[in-house]
Amino acid sequence: MNTFQRSLPPRPFESKGSTHAYRPHPGLHPDPAGVGPNPLEPEGSEEERLAKNPVLAKVKSAFAGEILSCRDFRGDLTVSVKRDKIVALCTFLRDDPALLFDLFVDLCGVHYPERSGAEFEVVFHLYSVKLHHRIRVKVPLDARDAEVDSCHEVWKGVNWYEREAYDLVGIRFRNHPNLRRLLTHEEFVGHALRKDYPYWKRHKLSKPYPVIRDK
Repeated sequence: MNTFQRSLPPRPFESKGSTHAYRPHPGLHPDPAGVGPNPLEPEGSEEERLAKNPVLAKVKSAFAGEILSCRDFRGDLTVSVKRDKIVALCTFLRDDPALLFDLFVDLCGVHYPERSGAEFEVVFHLYSVKLHHRIRVKVPLDARDAEVDSCHEVWKGVNWYEREAYDLVGIRFRNHPNLRRLLTHEEFVGHALRKDYPYWKRHKLSKPYPVIRDK
């Protein structure tokens, strides 16, 4: 038991002689006495972790010159790729036996109005059920041409997430089988999650609409 743990009062359900010592979570209770390293912080610098990352090594070998940037923040690998390579990269991540990113977790669109020439990003979160590793893939897009190829044929679950990014951020996905609004109605003007969207704006429907059903 370290100095910080000894200074904590016992829990209400524990007697003073209890053998069940209170062990605070390192992420919630920092160790001001500096007794040991933070287990949430991986060892080595970011450059060292990137150099040793086997997933990044495979991606770079297959897509040399197509990777725009890569990061490792606390063990989370992030790769940015050119937009015309996103379908090929996602297919490679899914099918390569050393990677096997078979689980599509999430896709979202992000708006960075201060970034000239890369105001939008499409962000994928992927996981390998068998190999237990993760990757975040980003595709920067210019506001003047915020369009990228759809990945719905790589993972079927991408379909509605791409529709959400189109609806709320205004990113268009080429070859999507049903690219229309998902969370707002047909007469909605603009894209509600863009940073410059007037949040006080209201839209009145001109007529009642039936329940939307996907075919």
